[in-house]
Amino acid sequence: MAAREFVASRGVALGDRAIGRSRGLGALSWVALKVGALSYGGGFVIVPLMQHDAVHTYHWMTAAQFLNAVALDRSRPDQSCKP
Repeated sequence: MAAREFVASRGVALGDRAIGRSRGLGALSWVALKVGALSYGGGFVIVPLMQHDAVHTYHWMTAAQFLNAVALDRSRPDQSCKP
């Protein structure tokens, strides 16, 4: 089974360019460095930067999976919620 067919069978549609892209620790480190260096203003400022890289550039997840991850993060108790 070709890589594209395998990925498509798992429900993730990737373009031809995405299959050859790096998905390793180096790419993850680059995204973390870029988001940390270019963001200013709090947690929600980095969401569009992370979404662009995770969904559109490296195709690590779909847009729906990214939205679920952000919702899951926001559903946890925060430090400001403690009595």
